[in-house]
Amino acid sequence: MQTTATLPVTLSRMEIIFRREMLGWIGATNFLLEPIDGEISGMFAELRCTDGVRLRSGAAVPSPRFLVLTPGFLWPDYQVALDDEFADGLGIVVEEDAALLAIVTQRVPLDRSTANLFSPIVINRRSGLADQFVPAASETEVGWRVRTPLLSPQLAEDAGKGGMPC
Repeated sequence: MQTTATLPVTLSRMEIIFRREMLGWIGATNFLLEPIDGEISGMFAELRCTDGVRLRSGAAVPSPRFLVLTPGFLWPDYQVALDDEFADGLGIVVEEDAALLAIVTQRVPLDRSTANLFSPIVINRRSGLADQFVPAASETEVGWRVRTPLLSPQLAEDAGKGGMPC
């Protein structure tokens, strides 16, 4: 099955349940997705865990929050090929059932911020069931990176000059 994000999906508030713990976060399966108001409505959202969570080191992390975005807004040619077993596990029957989210790592200055396009979060838009898809192929074979720059060099320069609206 080929699941694509050729048209950006506008994010709406919803409860999300991961079918297994979110990678790297012990106990993290229940989340709330809340869109962030901005110039492009529904492009960014906060993904907030509602479980008691620990890191692999054992340290407790109360209510971890992640900034996520729908990749199609910034990368119109973004697509992910899901294998049938993964899609079936989420109950995804047709491409329209799926929403893809990329976790954003915010850095200062802004031009150092990145998005994980290599292993997106895949959500069944009807049921809220989700999982993080990790391809069996390499970044080179897939064509997307774990640390994809969020801003092009020109946008980063504009943002640094105050020329980009927030």
